Amino acid sequence: SAGALRDDLQRHLAGQRVLARSPSIWEDTRRFVQRHRTTTYVVTIAVIAILTMGTLATVQWARARAAEKQQAASADQARAASLRSLEAFSTATKFASELAESTAASDRLLSLMDAPLALLAESRSHAVPDDRNRMLRMEADLRTIAGDVALRRLQLDNVETHRVKVLEIERELARGMQPPPSSLADAQVRLGDLKAQRGQLDQGLAHYQAAHTIYKQRAAAAP
Repeated sequence: SAGALRDDLQRHLAGQRVLARSPSIWEDTRRFVQRHRTTTYVVTIAVIAILTMGTLATVQWARARAAEKQQAASADQARAASLRSLEAFSTATKFASELAESTAASDRLLSLMDAPLALLAESRSHAVPDDRNRMLRMEADLRTIAGDVALRRLQLDNVETHRVKVLEIERELARGMQPPPSSLADAQVRLGDLKAQRGQLDQGLAHYQAAHTIYKQRAAAAP
């Protein structure tokens, strides 16, 4: 109902849990990091090591593509290894984004994401369907993090670029799925938040309503 939507919007803007959906794994992870900040800093060295591995994976991927014409089997193995490395990079970046509280750390984290994002965008057009979907999911995850980091720096144009792209990716991944996945609704909410923050209230409300529709469809389809 309109009243329930209004109440959920008020809870969301107040930083409280909304009733239309359960908290996401990312939200639970963020709360965990905030509660265990000292422990989180202990794993910083490990995170940096994984980030480095993820950066090196971009070079491995490029070499795999060059060798594909001559050694197809070896190239397939290299692509699989590169995908695993990029997935590790994506996971590590989620934790690193919580640690990037300083301006320098935030800028460094954003710059580290440029190469994997460019590589994913370039490579997915040549990928088989399964690999393409994995690349799209990794790109959506990385862009979500990049948007959150950019928001801390108040780089709102940069935030909007990432969140619009995430919504496009989520729509592509959700094509033909009924009910639509909650990740599509989450992307609508994040973009709605930004529109509201920028004073574009009508556009923000449209994204909130789209998200609410998805949550209702998922609730109706639940056993």
